[in-house]
Amino acid sequence: MKYIVLIAVIGILLLQLTGSIPLSSVGGPLVIAFAFFAAALAVATHDAWTKKRGVLGWIVNIVVSFVGVFLAAQLGGLVMVMMLYPFMDGASTLAAAGNSVMSVALAGTMVITLLGSWGALWVLNKWRSRRAGIHRQAHPEQTCSTSPTPHDRRRKASQTGEQWRCAAIALMLLPTGTLA
Repeated sequence: MKYIVLIAVIGILLLQLTGSIPLSSVGGPLVIAFAFFAAALAVATHDAWTKKRGVLGWIVNIVVSFVGVFLAAQLGGLVMVMMLYPFMDGASTLAAAGNSVMSVALAGTMVITLLGSWGALWVLNKWRSRRAGIHRQAHPEQTCSTSPTPHDRRRKASQTGEQWRCAAIALMLLPTGTLA
């Protein structure tokens, strides 16, 4: 997560330093929003990848991450304007205040936005784990206490099947006297 935040902050600062963010048109906020959503997509895919989610889990992660971005970007912009207002020197916008103030605002807003995205995914993962815990309590016969993951359950079923095959072979060979 910290690498994603660092790369996203460096990326948005590079956009600002190269002049790719227009300061006086609708294109500027759109470029900034695109950068926020691209970073949120990285957070969502990282979470889905590390937690080995299925296709539906990936889609849900991306949607929840984008919802977190929608909420946190507004909050992040508000917080940065309030914090940087004393440094604006009478300018009406952060863009008009200058490069250094705008750079700090972009970096801070990116960090707050990604924290919102991560927070939304954290809430989702807590909900998923709580829901899985309720399922385990309601259906204890469907869970395996020694191997809680589906991969471990398949391995356990494979081992149990192997034990049954060995027992069946032993029963077949017993009447012939091979095991006696």
